This record gives sequence, structure tokens and C-alpha cells, in this order.
Amino acid sequence: MVGRNKAQVHVSPIQESKSQLDQVESSDVKHANAKVTVRIAKQAKTTKGCSSRKWSLFLLSIGLICTAVAIVWFVWGDDLGFNEKKKESRSQAVDSFPFEELEWKRDKKERGLKLTIVNSLSSEWNQYLSQALNDWGKSPSVEFDVVSEELSSDEPEESFYCGHRLGKIRVCNGFHGETGWAGINQVSYSYSLSSNNAVKTIKSSVAVMNDTYLNKASDDEKQYTACHEIGHGLSLGHRDVDQTNPDLGTCLDYTNNFAANTSPDEIDFEMLKDKYGEISNRGLRALQNTSTHFSNDTTKTVTNIGKKRFLPSQNSDDSFGTLVQETNQSKIYIQELGDGDMLLTQMLLV
Repeated sequence: MVGRNKAQVHVSPIQESKSQLDQVESSDVKHANAKVTVRIAKQAKTTKGCSSRKWSLFLLSIGLICTAVAIVWFVWGDDLGFNEKKKESRSQAVDSFPFEELEWKRDKKERGLKLTIVNSLSSEWNQYLSQALNDWGKSPSVEFDVVSEELSSDEPEESFYCGHRLGKIRVCNGFHGETGWAGINQVSYSYSLSSNNAVKTIKSSVAVMNDTYLNKASDDEKQYTACHEIGHGLSLGHRDVDQTNPDLGTCLDYTNNFAANTSPDEIDFEMLKDKYGEISNRGLRALQNTSTHFSNDTTKTVTNIGKKRFLPSQNSDDSFGTLVQETNQSKIYIQELGDGDMLLTQMLLV
């Protein structure tokens, strides 16, 4: 019988159970592997997150440390000696004698220096004064107000007398003869001692240009001279007294190349900042001109200091006081006026 001859396959209960167990184990393994994969992924994500947070905290710590160092440097740098090299390099670039400790009188709480400029120049000099004040006015430490005052009959031209005005810088010009100087600046100041320290407070200043030499000079030389004398009036000294040295690019540098030295530079501004600080809400205005207006108001009633005739009529070195410094291009005199008042005269020689 054919049907009975067909082979029958019998599966024992043990084999069936084993097969089912294999299927279950295979399923469990797959499920377990999936769990492990998910766990590893979660751990990797967690590790990555922790590393990112640690890196952010590290960068934040570095930033806070740098900020703290900068604050210490700025606030206590001078006391801790951090800025000595900067001061040393600046002092090497500036011949401060005799301007050490010499400053304009002002309120101790006042930041910066606000000065009135008395313009007693002839009209052809106005452009040079205006440009010089614009250039110096780029400093965040100074601000100018300009008034006009003509020379009066009590200031004869032959004596090149340019009367001092208390608390102001007065600027004059004239044909003063072959005096040997093209420009001159005088600073009147009081001298006293406080805790064994010299206190030199400026009361007034005058700047005079000698047209005997400058009338036919180039525009650059006139601009250099005006800027130079006003710089002294602000209480700054020379930057270099040897005209054969490389140009420094400042009008306080002695030079034969006037075109390269017609204005102040950033070191001049730093010196002003050291003396007077910065006027509130003022930054370095290096990319714009300040506005300088010439008023028609006169200052005839402004007090002359003791009615003294500071600029002598005779062309005599002795009349300016004691010669304290002389170079090929400059002479500096100091004169005692009495009652603690002193007069500092600087000549820009031809």
C-alpha cells in the first residue's frame, strides 16, 4: 500500500522543546543586544554632554581669570610695578625737564583740562592756530574755548609784549626783530613744597610767533611752530632736542623736516592723560576734527598777573632769568618773580 509506505517524520517532545528554547533564546539575545546598543548610545550621549559642559566651564574659568588679571593690572598696576617698563619707555621718549610736576590749576575733582585760548594773532595766523587746537583737541584730556583780543596800546609791538591772562593761554605774533628765536612760550606758575614734594601750579601761559623769521616760512613750519608752542602751554616738554635724530612725528620733536612733525601724537596724548585724566564721555578723537570757533568777544578786563611785563623789550639773555638748558634749537630760562611765583621761558631757536 502506497500510503502506508510513505516515510513519516516524528519529532520528539524533547526536540520540540529544544527548538522552542532556541527560538526564545535567539529572541532574548536579540532583545538584549538591542538594549545594550541603546544603553551604549545613551552613555555615549551622556559622556559627550559631560565633556561639552566641562569644556565650557574650562573656557569660562580662563575668561574669568584673564578678566581678573586685567582688572588688577589696570587698578593696581602702578602700585605693584607692572607698568614700570611702560613708564620707563615713555620717560625715555620725553624730555620732561623742566615740566615735571608742572600742571594747570584746576578743581581736584575735575577730570581733564578745559582751557580758554586768547587769540591775539593777526588774521593770517588764524588758520594755523585753528589747526593746532583741532590737533591737540583730539586728545580726550583737553578741551578749548577760544576768545579774541587785539593787542592794545599798552602792549607796544616793539617790546613784543604779550600780556598774560590768568588761567588762560594767550597767543600772539609780530615782527620782533632778529631775536634768534622763531617762537617763544612762557609759563607763569607758583612754586611750593608739600610733604617735601614740589608743587608747581600753572597760572597762565603765552605763546608768541616772531614774523621776522616766520613771515616767509612755509605753511608746514608755521603749523609746526604754533603746535609746538601750544604744547608747551599745555605743560608738555620736548620729545627730542636733537634735530638730526629720526623724526618722531610730533610737533614737540626738534626737526628740520617740518612737514613730518606738524601735530601731536599718541604719546603726547598719553602724557596729557597722565597729568589731567580724561574728560567725561570723551574718547580719543583721532579720526575727526574738533570744532574750534573764534569768538568776537574780547577779554580786555581779564586780570594781568601783577601787571608784570614778562617779555622784556631788550634782546638780552639775562632779562629772561637764569639759563637752565640750551641746545642747538632751544634755550630754557627760569626767573623768580617773588612771592613764590616763577616764570618759565622756552625759546624755539632759528
